[in-house]
Amino acid sequence: LSPVLKGEAEGIQDATLIECRPTTTTLYQQTLVTSRHKLVVYRDEAAGELYDLEGDPRQLNNLWDNPRWAALKLDLLIRFARFQMEREGRVTPRVGFG
Repeated sequence: LSPVLKGEAEGIQDATLIECRPTTTTLYQQTLVTSRHKLVVYRDEAAGELYDLEGDPRQLNNLWDNPRWAALKLDLLIRFARFQMEREGRVTPRVGFG
């Protein structure tokens, strides 16, 4: 965050990951939010949510199952997975299987 505070950069990332772990239910979700889109992934469900925040700011039209948005959904899911991997930190390279 230091480069942003010093005026050396406009931002440090192009997306934010939000995690929701309620204590009263089993619902567990993670949400990837970019400047234009919102992707919600549920741990125990195949369905999710995808919104175009620019075209649908009130998030009334879930695009998750819409075939016209399949490529964007795949792109956001890959970004979501990479975001999760980056949170794990640097991984030591594997030397051998023996």
